[in-house]
Amino acid sequence: MQQIAKIVNSSKLISPKKLSVIVQDTISILEEESSSYRPHDSITGRPGGLLDFSTIDSSLPVIIVPDLHSRGDFFAAILKYKPVFKNTNINGSETVFDLLEQNRIYVICVGDGLHSELHKIRWIAAYNDYEQGNVMGEAISQEMKEGLALMEMVMKCKCTFPKHFHFLKGNHENILNSNRHGNHPFRKFVQEGEMVLAFMQNFYGEDLLRLYACMEDLFPLCAVFPNCVISHAEPIQYFSKDEIIDGLNDAQVTQGLTWTSNGDSQEGSVAKILADLLPTNSYSVYIAGHRPVHGNYSLRQGGKFIQIHNPREWNVAVVFPSVPFNPDLNIISVLPPESTTGGKNG
Repeated sequence: MQQIAKIVNSSKLISPKKLSVIVQDTISILEEESSSYRPHDSITGRPGGLLDFSTIDSSLPVIIVPDLHSRGDFFAAILKYKPVFKNTNINGSETVFDLLEQNRIYVICVGDGLHSELHKIRWIAAYNDYEQGNVMGEAISQEMKEGLALMEMVMKCKCTFPKHFHFLKGNHENILNSNRHGNHPFRKFVQEGEMVLAFMQNFYGEDLLRLYACMEDLFPLCAVFPNCVISHAEPIQYFSKDEIIDGLNDAQVTQGLTWTSNGDSQEGSVAKILADLLPTNSYSVYIAGHRPVHGNYSLRQGGKFIQIHNPREWNVAVVFPSVPFNPDLNIISVLPPESTTGGKNG
């Protein structure tokens, strides 16, 4: 936990050497994930797009982390949070980090590590520099410091707790800003995707850029636990279990679990996926992030789909394996008690 605190408080960009080492370590972990919980795909024989914990360690709670978008302080607060879960032995005496060390909890991030959503003015300043040929100016350097610090913490957690900590692929896991394999170039305030690509090329070099992209391509797309299914975005349509397992090789599946806009999903797709992945559980739910919500959550698909990403809040969802998920009770804030507002660092 001291390493995490050091990263989030650092005033410097991660060095190319240090980034290269942690990315390579993370790739090794992702490439070697056990088929006991991450079935290998039928095309390459590598760990596939689905994390299947539906029958493994089925007594453990799951913390679902919405889109991170460079919010390193939010991520660190999650790890420092001391949860109290009724009718369990998790009583507020231990942090989430402690529980991960003891294999007593799962943490699933729905993706979107880079590209802050709360720093529009900084993005505009960075774009002005970019337009004048300065792709490594002060504004973009600060943005990348925060984004890569967040991803360094994510990678360290993945390497330290490989079975119990997972980061799903979101639509922003596209460092190359490509339009292939289910990815699409990204822009919101300005040309964020292209600007981050230019910064990475100039500061870290082409080889490290490609290595980072390789890591992104290994992130799973979906996770299933006894009481829920999780992906970055609402599924665009029904995908079978086998299609999700093979989904990292299928642009339609990758796009369909990472890019869906509100209202674009085929009605009934969530219920069909839940029935396929959790056939004996009538109260399971599908949880995702991607598009921002007002308040703590948004419901669609007859209440079976729950969207939880509010970039201005420090909320996570907690799912228990044998208790129906109640969004009014099980979406909680990890904001430290002394604080009054969250999302300071976007």
